Amino acid sequence: MADQSGWRRCKKCRALFFDGFEHSGVCAATPNHAGEHTPETGSFRLTHDAPEIDLFFNMQREWRNCWKCQVLYYGPTNGPCPGPDSPQTIDGVHYGGQSIGGAFPDDTFNFYLLMNFGAGGGQVDNWRACWKCLSLIYDKPADTGDCPAGGQHENHGNEAGVANFTLAIDG
Repeated sequence: MADQSGWRRCKKCRALFFDGFEHSGVCAATPNHAGEHTPETGSFRLTHDAPEIDLFFNMQREWRNCWKCQVLYYGPTNGPCPGPDSPQTIDGVHYGGQSIGGAFPDDTFNFYLLMNFGAGGGQVDNWRACWKCLSLIYDKPADTGDCPAGGQHENHGNEAGVANFTLAIDG
């Protein structure tokens, strides 16, 4: 089982983003999507590429890191992305490193998130997927943050069948 540290919550858009590169990625809450994410204090650790844990925990896999905006998004489908397009990416949607014409390798991380487990023991719950952009967002503040699909993120909170994801605190 492998982990990746350095995941942070953005103060502006409320999405979880990877803060391990020189640039923190494009934030949907900045004017014209021209600014970077602003990290809140603390960071999280995510498990990746560990199929053996499917047998033991209620995990959801196929979460990916968008190479354009650095947010964590649900990978089987690509939601809207505020990041810049390039010849190697699909215009206007999240891009998790899937090879397009051999430009990038297909060996990006497949992240696993713990579902409906609750907080405690160095973990934080109340993370949900935005139904419009498929990004992982924090569900506690009244302001859910700006969504690249327009308006605020939509997560449908505590409705039946909506997953409540739990993340491990880094450290």
